[in-house]
Amino acid sequence: AIIASGQQKIQDYEDNQHLLNKPVDPMEMVRLREEPFLRLVSILTPQQYDEFVLRFSPAAQELREQMRGLDLTLEQFRDLFNAVGTTLGEPLFYYAGNDPQLAKQQQQLQAQSQAIIKTVLGADLYSAYQLDHDALYRTSQATAQQLAIPAASVMPMYEINRATQAELARISKDDTLSSDEKVQALAQARVEQQQALEQLLGADAFDQYLQSTATSVK
Repeated sequence: AIIASGQQKIQDYEDNQHLLNKPVDPMEMVRLREEPFLRLVSILTPQQYDEFVLRFSPAAQELREQMRGLDLTLEQFRDLFNAVGTTLGEPLFYYAGNDPQLAKQQQQLQAQSQAIIKTVLGADLYSAYQLDHDALYRTSQATAQQLAIPAASVMPMYEINRATQAELARISKDDTLSSDEKVQALAQARVEQQQALEQLLGADAFDQYLQSTATSVK
């Protein structure tokens, strides 16, 4: 009954925002989703409550989303949640407005959560966690799967693409180069990227890579 009542409040809030032609406030959504948990404290045993929070709280769902690419055991996830759950349960963590002060507080909370996650996961798992949140790495993974090339090629491909991005950014910001020189340098950087990828992937896989790139551009 408590959960059903909470879900109805969420639905009413979403419906009202829709009628007012206003966006849903992520902070308010977290507050509404956390509300039933305050009432559940009085009817569940501590063990039951901890288990329910671990499964269904907004903080647990946020952490589960963040850890989606890692193969954590139940014990690892529980330890991590016990450490960072309070921070992830703060409505301010999900702030989406333009207030500079609130945005600063949100950044502090997010930095705090990252520091806790790094400590609990340890160096190796945290490195894997960072890679899983790197868009360029995920693109390299997807490319490897699409081309059916060994998984061992993902990291070298990622390093090539990351180095190329850094070089392109450096060239674009180099005020000592003329516009024509920048165009030439950018083109050369891309040529070097393709040469490195061809050497890594082999001729056939590289041709498929070029075709997939051309298709995505279209």
